Amino acid sequence: MEEQNLLEAILNEAKQEAQRIIEEAKYESGKIVEQNKQKIENEKQKEIQKYQEEIANQKENEIGNCKLNARNQVLAQKQKWIQKVKRDIQNKIEQTNGKEYVTLIQNILENAKPQEKGVILLPVKEREAISNLAKQKGLEVKSVENFEAGFILQYGKVEHNYVLDTLLALQEETIDEMIVKILF
Repeated sequence: MEEQNLLEAILNEAKQEAQRIIEEAKYESGKIVEQNKQKIENEKQKEIQKYQEEIANQKENEIGNCKLNARNQVLAQKQKWIQKVKRDIQNKIEQTNGKEYVTLIQNILENAKPQEKGVILLPVKEREAISNLAKQKGLEVKSVENFEAGFILQYGKVEHNYVLDTLLALQEETIDEMIVKILF
């Protein structure tokens, strides 16, 4: 019987030890599960934050692109208006009545103080209106077809370009600034 008691005592002790080990394992596994849950939750929060930042960046980029496109469209429209006003200015100058135009050229020729005999190059359509005035100033008159408004004075190697397109091109920046101030 003693053996039986000893055997029961050993079995009870083994059962208690097994129960303690099981409880300890449950506790450790619960701790590990909780740590893993916390780790997963932290990783999940990091991923959510990362996606939120990416979405915010994409949103900012889209807004920036939209603003840039809108600004470019506004600038393109403004440029169209500037070009239209410049064309209107050029047309208005080209359509100046004959008397005003002749007076303008006469004033330029009056101020020109040639050192030698000169030549005036005129567009074909203006030859008739200006040729008598030019001849009175001692200028040889030649017709050209490479410009439509204005004239070129030549005195030897010196050339004074009064061609409308050239004068407008030389003053383009100033004209653009004036148009922008008026329109915008």
